[in-house]
Amino acid sequence: MRRLAALAVAAALAAQSAAAQDYEQRRRRLIEKTARVEDARLHYANIAARLWLRENVPAAERRLKELLEGDISGDMFWMFPVTAVAYLDRGQLSGEARALLRKSWKKYYPFRGDTENHWLLYYASMYLMAQMWPDMDGGGWFNGKSSKENFEEARRWIDSWVRLTTTKGQGEYDCTHYIGVYLLPLSYLAAWAEDPRMRKQASMMIEWITADFAAESLDGIYAGAHARTDDRQV
Repeated sequence: MRRLAALAVAAALAAQSAAAQDYEQRRRRLIEKTARVEDARLHYANIAARLWLRENVPAAERRLKELLEGDISGDMFWMFPVTAVAYLDRGQLSGEARALLRKSWKKYYPFRGDTENHWLLYYASMYLMAQMWPDMDGGGWFNGKSSKENFEEARRWIDSWVRLTTTKGQGEYDCTHYIGVYLLPLSYLAAWAEDPRMRKQASMMIEWITADFAAESLDGIYAGAHARTDDRQV
């Protein structure tokens, strides 16, 4: 009996290891596909992918400068890819590019949005960027608030959203085309938040939303009721 149990555990561990290896391979293929586009077609996500790979960074920096010097748009959908660029830099960008990125958070006033996913994207980005520049006064930010004020506002909102989601649920529950937009900012916080409590909380919320998704899936199809959906995503 003990031998059978040991064999079962060994088999389970081997399967888990193979699944993890397969995931890492698929993840890298996706990042490589995102990074390896023509230089003229680079956008923030492509630049972030090149920084992650540490690949062809000079061309990515040139394109980043063009984007930040141009007409910025996208609100919170601008904020989160630029946050990824900032955190994936890791010393690869020049001081000039970093200064331009920092200035962009003063000159462009992103709309906070009016839905749950918008607010999570907005506040996760604000939390991380205020964390990156902790000593900046209100003159350095688009909203006139200091880094400390922006950080605390973002932290309070994220904490309140977690409490609401884990007690009463989400307003945008089981969205076929927004589940990824919830997992994305949570993954940012799980990876880059300096506060261990925030990292742990974000990791737990990723598991919470994924478990809820699994419970509502049937033979690979997202089943049940959806707060928001469209025919393409179904």
